[in-house]
Amino acid sequence: MLRHRYMPAAAVFVVALTAGSLWAEARKAPNFTLETFEGKRVSLSDYRGRIVVLEWLNLECPFVQGHYGPNRTMVDLANKYKGQEPDKDKGVVWLAINSTSHTTPEVNREFAKKNGLPYPILDDRSGKVGRAYKAVTTPHLFVINRQGHIVYDGAIDNAPLGKLAEGAQAHVNHVDEVLAALRAGEEVPAAQTKPYGCSVKYGKFGGEAPDFTLESFAGGAVTLSELRGRIVVLEWFNQQCPFVKAHYTADNRTMIDLAKEYADKGVVWLAIDSTSTITPQAGQEFSRVHSLPYPILDDRSGKIGRAYSATNTPHMFIIDRRGHIVYDGAIDNAPLGKTPEGAEARVNYVDKALAEVVAGDVVTVEKTRPYGCTVKYAQ
Repeated sequence: MLRHRYMPAAAVFVVALTAGSLWAEARKAPNFTLETFEGKRVSLSDYRGRIVVLEWLNLECPFVQGHYGPNRTMVDLANKYKGQEPDKDKGVVWLAINSTSHTTPEVNREFAKKNGLPYPILDDRSGKVGRAYKAVTTPHLFVINRQGHIVYDGAIDNAPLGKLAEGAQAHVNHVDEVLAALRAGEEVPAAQTKPYGCSVKYGKFGGEAPDFTLESFAGGAVTLSELRGRIVVLEWFNQQCPFVKAHYTADNRTMIDLAKEYADKGVVWLAIDSTSTITPQAGQEFSRVHSLPYPILDDRSGKIGRAYSATNTPHMFIIDRRGHIVYDGAIDNAPLGKTPEGAEARVNYVDKALAEVVAGDVVTVEKTRPYGCTVKYAQ
């Protein structure tokens, strides 16, 4: 068992705190922008310089309910550290986040009103922020220091449903201990406990990318799972499609230029051709003529395209270092180089999303409607 220097002797992290629970260094908290269920936008970066608590919440979960109502663990802790005038803006910021895919704005507003929450509940029904933080249960708590780094990740306390964990001699509120140390100006080593509660009820989008092994038309197999730990772009491709050709002209090398730009940042680019009638020779010739810095993978069976629900060429997917899909959609908002009516400027969605993923931030726009030719799957 490990004791933190800023804790009294009795305040030992009992919940699964074993060797390895102290991180070598605190990781940067992914930035995000979410709306409250009242429609107000909240960005984590707006609170840089302040201590922030993120509480993952599910109103239907008994482990969450046990900290509301008569037992106001979260509310009382948020009020304790929120700060008073004239230094209120130096207090701790508490944000509840609901990643439950089937929750509704109405029930969240009612919950906030009934419990007199002094903090907002943020709408993460897409699950993109929860997955970026690897939130696994409700409740799951994260404490972010003034430098924007996560210094605590885990359970609120050592008493699930009010019952002390086996072997615990006294109740310990882990988040309270961390916040007290941070407010006192102590240096807090990054720590982790095992969160308890209900599993986060994520929706399907943003889940783990289907694994595959495909042969390149130039020879050699590529297995997605072997690239775990790197960012991967999948480009559904058909060299006969005019919407694809428009990105492979002498004046517009969208895919090639983007792949080269991010190669030095550890991004792997893979083109996948699910066109049933394509030949290996045609794939090889296209790669040679255009000097592609990435392979075209042979999915003439259509198995992988269907696994990803790829509908168009081009259709783009970005997979993060954990192997999760964080973007699904069009390369940009300009089919055949023409921006749609009403658009102020051309936007390359993949470029924008890659910049955010590389920086460790949450992807702002995670899904768009792909344009192009339909994928010519085998019947």
